[in-house]
Amino acid sequence: MTRRVLAARAAIACLLLAACAPAADPAAVTTPEFSVTTMPVTPAPAVTVQVLVREREGWSTEAISRVAGRDDIAAVRTLRSEQIGLRGTWDETGAQQLELPDRYMVPLDARALDAEEAAAVGLAPGTVVLTTTGAIHREVGTGGRMQLTFKGNDLDVVISAVRGDPRSGSSELLVHPDDADLLGFDPPSSLIVTLTQPRDLAAASETADAIERVLDDGFTRLLIDDGGERSQPLVLSLPATKARFGEFAFEDRAGTRDISMGVTWERANITRLVVPVLGNVRCHVAIMEDLTAVMEDLVAEGLDGEIDRSRYAGCYYPRRTSPNGSLSHHAWGIALDINVDFDVPGGGEVPHPGVIAAFARHGFRWGGEFPTPDNHHFEWAGLVDPPG
Repeated sequence: MTRRVLAARAAIACLLLAACAPAADPAAVTTPEFSVTTMPVTPAPAVTVQVLVREREGWSTEAISRVAGRDDIAAVRTLRSEQIGLRGTWDETGAQQLELPDRYMVPLDARALDAEEAAAVGLAPGTVVLTTTGAIHREVGTGGRMQLTFKGNDLDVVISAVRGDPRSGSSELLVHPDDADLLGFDPPSSLIVTLTQPRDLAAASETADAIERVLDDGFTRLLIDDGGERSQPLVLSLPATKARFGEFAFEDRAGTRDISMGVTWERANITRLVVPVLGNVRCHVAIMEDLTAVMEDLVAEGLDGEIDRSRYAGCYYPRRTSPNGSLSHHAWGIALDINVDFDVPGGGEVPHPGVIAAFARHGFRWGGEFPTPDNHHFEWAGLVDPPG
């Protein structure tokens, strides 16, 4: 299990860019202009250091209490999030704004508040809080309705408020804990642990190690706040991915983790190109320049022999990461797998350091740094340290 403290400061400029999906395909989603009145957001209190602690099997109430009881921890907040589906939306007049073919859905990242948080924002069962960007994108606001789906469970909810987009994180929708139970959300997989002040990076790492000794191994920790500055995530959040590379509607293929999507988005965004080293690749058009530059660097540095073309496993592949899991970034054509050991999925040899460095220079993150290491995986996430 990889444990890393990330302290990168770079912002992802691509969040300001938007990809457009034509409206001709019923499974493609458009982004009409729409104004909303946002709910005031109470600024979060300033903190010195926060640490994200992720438990693959989910956090039990007892384990959360043990973490919260430490003297060097000021507060603990649970993150119970899932990537769910949106089947339709209606504005406050009842007019349908998003209508999709049967079984199709748009992916959304939703977070379940705990009971205390829900009470603080006045969120009742059957209601949700939508982000400003989500409200504009869906052409709905307060009083509108949404039909959500997850694990085969459908739920109609009313938008009780629209609030500003979060400073970081991926939640497009906040739901009541009772509704999360109805939809089938798993137990919270992550905690945001606020350390007592004053703390520094070394102390944050020591505290995370101490938590590990108390709870045993099995989780990953990532620094997410130092002096008020957010670190760059390992991968793009779903909202950032959709903003940069476009949004599509899709349906699951029964019995597999593969998905089907409308052809309009694919035709507008996925392309084929012959690049050095790898040959013919099929990826999102927006990453082709960076991918080509990576391969040209490898040739120039004499590292092209470190990649075995016969073990290249593709880039664009519409699928989930697992049944009921989130969509893989392969579904957007922004991730690729090289030197794949087909007998050890996600495992196999670690790439040459020069290969990892070449990908990093052009915005690709290596899957070996992920909470669940994936040695043959690289995906575009933007530059950590833009040249300057």
